[in-house]
Amino acid sequence: MNTLALGYSSYAERTRLSLTGDMLVLARTWFGRARQRRQLNQLSDWQLDDLGISRSDARREATKPFWRS
Repeated sequence: MNTLALGYSSYAERTRLSLTGDMLVLARTWFGRARQRRQLNQLSDWQLDDLGISRSDARREATKPFWRS
């Protein structure tokens, strides 16, 4: 019986750690997206033109919620 309990506990712990890791990766992705969109919105027209992005495209991207790709 201890073997089963230890096996289940080990599986449950691995699952919990995996979910925690996944949540951290997701949060990092969201924060990164938000930061990049703020930076994109702050570029000058000259910089956007150099990247081949119009001001309206940059504004549209910058106003997207952080959870949307």
